[in-house]
Amino acid sequence: MGAMRGGGVALCYNLFFALLFLGMGLGLMIGRSWGFRLFMVGTVAYSLDKIMFLLSRDTRDAYLKASGVSQNVGSLLDVSMFDQGVFLTTFVLLLSWWGFAFYIYFRRDYFRKSSSPTRG
Repeated sequence: MGAMRGGGVALCYNLFFALLFLGMGLGLMIGRSWGFRLFMVGTVAYSLDKIMFLLSRDTRDAYLKASGVSQNVGSLLDVSMFDQGVFLTTFVLLLSWWGFAFYIYFRRDYFRKSSSPTRG
């Protein structure tokens, strides 16, 4: 945990999640067993990332500073109000993600279809 990522680390971080989400989306669309497994692995990775974000006030402060909220609005309003908004929004998104993960889990039979190109 700590400050926001920058430079090469940020590039690798964003590339990892972009490829992960692309693979998850493809796996969900075509309904293969690897798609289900990749979605569950992606859910764990996404959850850990968001939980780390929620637990680190320094990271959220860096996020608000990088977005310009601290500089543009900090003199007019209490920045902690924006931090609470970011915290709650992230928490709700994480809960929504897990709601979707439970839906995918309960529909896991969809992913047990044949691996052949002609599924019928």
